[in-house]
Amino acid sequence: IEIWLEYLQFNIGSMGSEKSNINKVRELFERALTAAGLHVTKGAIIWEAFREFEIVLVSLASSDDEKKEQLDRVGNLFRRQLGCPLLDMEKTWDEYRTWRTDEGREATVDDDTVAIVYKRALDNLSSRLPFEEKLLSSQNESELFDCYKAYLLYEKQNGDPGRVTVLFERSVTDLSLQAQLWLDYIDYVESKLKMETIIAPLYERATRNVTWCSKIWIKWLRSFEKWEKPLLEIQNILEMALANTFQLAEEYRNIWLTYLEYLRRRLDSSSSERTKNIEVMEKAFEKACEYLANAFGLEGDPQCIVLQFWARTEAIHADNMEKARTLWADILSQGHSEKAASWLEYISLEKCYGDTKHLRKLYQRALAGVKDWPESIANSWIEFERDEGTLEQMEACEIKVKEKLEKTIAEREKAQAIAEPTPGSSGRKAAKRKHEDSKPVWDNLLPVARKQNKIEKPQSKIPEKFIKSVEKDSGSGKVTPPPGFSAPPPGFNPPDENSMEESSMEHHHEIDESISIFVSNLDYATTEEEVRAALAPVEPITLLRMVRDYKGRSKGFGYIQLSSA
Repeated sequence: IEIWLEYLQFNIGSMGSEKSNINKVRELFERALTAAGLHVTKGAIIWEAFREFEIVLVSLASSDDEKKEQLDRVGNLFRRQLGCPLLDMEKTWDEYRTWRTDEGREATVDDDTVAIVYKRALDNLSSRLPFEEKLLSSQNESELFDCYKAYLLYEKQNGDPGRVTVLFERSVTDLSLQAQLWLDYIDYVESKLKMETIIAPLYERATRNVTWCSKIWIKWLRSFEKWEKPLLEIQNILEMALANTFQLAEEYRNIWLTYLEYLRRRLDSSSSERTKNIEVMEKAFEKACEYLANAFGLEGDPQCIVLQFWARTEAIHADNMEKARTLWADILSQGHSEKAASWLEYISLEKCYGDTKHLRKLYQRALAGVKDWPESIANSWIEFERDEGTLEQMEACEIKVKEKLEKTIAEREKAQAIAEPTPGSSGRKAAKRKHEDSKPVWDNLLPVARKQNKIEKPQSKIPEKFIKSVEKDSGSGKVTPPPGFSAPPPGFNPPDENSMEESSMEHHHEIDESISIFVSNLDYATTEEEVRAALAPVEPITLLRMVRDYKGRSKGFGYIQLSSA
């Protein structure tokens, strides 16, 4: 605001009395109003200076018609200013009413329209004053940034692009080193205004203030491509970007990728100079790889994104698969030969733009080199041979795949065994459990034999008279019951020894291992009924045996015989 006032006063002092110079000053005032006239707290200063300038010209009018025309200009300025939500606009409203009763009586202005726009602007001002108060009370840049974000969000939802633009200008003036504000400002102008005359200077200002923000440089390169700028101008932007210091190597790589993408798109648009454009593109790729390697080594592009892009471009757009294979050999030599994702990317390119001879060799190399997930290579190779190979080629593929997968499984088991902790007690228990699991399936179905220790018969301490009494009763076939004994209820039948023997033989059914399954990892508290209930939807169960220890506790596994296979 202050700079605009100084500039306007300078031009007013040097304009003279020529009408052309007066019009130039008016144009400067209009530019000032566009840039700062909607500033809620300071915009009224520009409006008042413009109005005072026009009022002075009223007194310099040489005829009544010229005077009336000048009064209409002043009235129009009052109407425009009162339609903007500006601080102290009540004072401006009083000045307008005073002017209308005195010098402005002859002006052609609709007072009712002015009153309506004034009331609407006053309501808009009341909703914006809380944001202005928060901006004034902010204690640090972080609070100020948060206030501007909330204020901008409100203006985007309720204001016009002009007011949003003015608020963005205020924010980048107060927080010129906030890269996110510049990015938001650029995104808004590109989406709403879409004018090169406004966006191009904004890029220049943004890159002067936040030179370390690679995203702004990338957007500038793409904007120049949209505006169809010459190659030399885009190269100049690239050189200016690379001359700055960015925090990460990835940011340099992304800038290079943006430029390389532009060169690749030029191949599609200009067929007449296609060969020349391919040469320019290849030199740019070489320069990008050399730049990243010299500056950062392998960390410049650890995933080889630039090289992969180059290989795809050579195969797809330059019809040079040999060059693409050379580039992929370079990629694999940089530590990517053990990753299945890299091989699959190479295989996909060879499958689309190469030939089957190179593809089969590539599958063999990939299967031999990959370590993280060879199954993906194996599946891809088998599918290829299924689609295009002969029987001999299919069998050769299956042999190599089988050898690789068996080797991979063995290596994984070995690594898992090394990684698992093996404390003494838990290791012995695990070994014991493994040994028991390795027994024949139905060995544990028989009742568990319990260890019987030999116990010496203790000497009886029962008095002899009780013993003689018992012997006497036994001779008669009756035994005298001990004190407190109660007779069994009527109708009680003791179990038959034969039935008990048959019950004990239930576990000795004839076993058919072809319809038997092994169940493990059961909770130790799981009962046979719970297992039967869980497997009931599968197949009727003819026999279920939970393996138990010598104390009768479950070991967490068991065997089940189904009714059929």
